[in-house]
Amino acid sequence: MTHENVRVLPFQVRPRSGEGIRSFIVRLAHVNHLPPRYLRTYLCEPPEHLGLPSWTRLAAATGRAPETLLATLETRRCLECDAEIPPSDVIGRQALRCSQACREKAYRKRHPRAPVQKAPCRECGKSMKIQPGQRYRLCSSACRRANYLKHEEKWLAEADPADPSGPRICPVCDGPMFSAARRTCSDRCRQRARRQQLRQPPANPPSPPPVSSPTPQPAPPPQPPEPAPTASTRPCETCGEPLPAGPCQQQRRTCSQRCRQKAYRQRKAQLAPPRLAR
Repeated sequence: MTHENVRVLPFQVRPRSGEGIRSFIVRLAHVNHLPPRYLRTYLCEPPEHLGLPSWTRLAAATGRAPETLLATLETRRCLECDAEIPPSDVIGRQALRCSQACREKAYRKRHPRAPVQKAPCRECGKSMKIQPGQRYRLCSSACRRANYLKHEEKWLAEADPADPSGPRICPVCDGPMFSAARRTCSDRCRQRARRQQLRQPPANPPSPPPVSSPTPQPAPPPQPPEPAPTASTRPCETCGEPLPAGPCQQQRRTCSQRCRQKAYRQRKAQLAPPRLAR
């Protein structure tokens, strides 16, 4: 079968600029109530119908010129620089701009930046940019260090040596401490103090509990000897022999297990209903 034998589909869709052949075939199949996979296979070259769809067969199925259809579907222009965008195999939303630079340029047009604010540095007087939310106007780490040392010297000069609330001494490096809530002047001294504390043994090790001798307990009073069991004077209900000696003599009725079973069978036979003669 050649492209001359391909019939024009009853329903047509308008090709979009830069849409791509896959997206166009999907829309064309949906409007003609066909599975997109079936239409894509039908538009491939016979007899295998494998590979990519043929532009000539697609143009014959849509009634358009192959060159016009190819130029419409596969050629797109960037919205920023008007450059040609290479075709994409992605079905769905396509890129509107050719590169990341064009996308950033379009974003800056939609979201213009706030005007840059400048102010002199508090330490060196050099003009610097002020970021949103910036608290201290210091242009570099050197200026921040110089400003910190200046405030430290000022605090030491104003402190009274006789005043107990004056600068305290670090127990590790013997340097001045500028915070009343800390035990050392820096994190480095804090770590050194912690290592020294771990290496030193405890000042007052816990002493073992004293071993006390057990208290002698008083001897219990002697108990009177239990009377030896005597034989009962009552006879057994089954064999008539006297009951043997042992506990619970008042509740016993038989002398052994054999007599107890015999007495049970006798009671059961008395309570059973009489049998009818045949």
